[in-house]
Amino acid sequence: MDCEKKFFYKYVILFYKRMDVLVVVNPSFIPQLVAYGIPEEKIKYIPNFVSANTFYPMATADKMALRKEHGIAPDAFVAIGVGQVQHRKGVLDFIEVAKQLPEMQFIWAGGFSFGKITAGYKELKEIYDNPPANVDFPGIIERADMNAYYNMADVLFFTVFQ
Repeated sequence: MDCEKKFFYKYVILFYKRMDVLVVVNPSFIPQLVAYGIPEEKIKYIPNFVSANTFYPMATADKMALRKEHGIAPDAFVAIGVGQVQHRKGVLDFIEVAKQLPEMQFIWAGGFSFGKITAGYKELKEIYDNPPANVDFPGIIERADMNAYYNMADVLFFTVFQ
């Protein structure tokens, strides 16, 4: 591990230790945080949830209008991936599958939330700026607009492995 990465990890753990309460959305993180010396009573698990008021199926005509607006053929089979552009989100796997399925359209909604300190930034930025012809990186999408992106797609392609 390079020096910058060690410093960053050490900083993050020290930052976490200073918190009165640390919220996690996945209980599997709790033992890892405890192993770093964070008291378990400071860690609170609050699960993610999906609001049916915010995320819902749209009418077919609305979906087709969105596809037209975004330059997607009405008959295209569209896979969407969502998350920060990071190795741990499976972006490289997403791109590899897109290369193997050129007849499909792929959209990755998300960007570089941590900018240049993102692990693998240089490699990922090159792909982000020069994706295969069947891949679109629209960047970080406002939550209010995400329902439209989900509805333009035929399948959520969830490549995350961490």
